[in-house]
Parts: sequence; structure tokens; C-alpha cells
Amino acid sequence: MNIHWIAISDLSFVDREEMYLLSSIHFANVNRDAFDAMLSQKTWVLLLRDVTTGHLTAFVPLCLH
Repeated sequence: MNIHWIAISDLSFVDREEMYLLSSIHFANVNRDAFDAMLSQKTWVLLLRDVTTGHLTAFVPLCLH
């Protein structure tokens, strides 16, 4: 497992898409606008990626000052 801390402002388009897709797979009624709004209130995100495939397996958005 690869773990990376990334500022929300530094997330790539692909990172955001992977995060949204992962959320929509694991949670019911995930809405893109609500997801983007939640993410905009956070400052950092912890991304966990599979070492072999590089696929996002989990993420934790945080508001740290």
C-alpha cells in the first residue's frame, strides 16, 4: 500500500475522478455536486493506492490548518 498526503488544491483531475468513483461504489446516493462541495471544505487528503496497480483503494479527506 502506498500512502500519500496531498493538499486538496494539488489533486489532479484523475485523483478527483478516482475519489468520486470510489465513493459512488461504496456509498449509496453519492451526488457529484455534494461530493465536490465536501471536498472544497477540506484542506488535505490521504490517498491509499495499491502498490502493484496504482489504483486508489481508499482516501481520507481532512481539514487541517
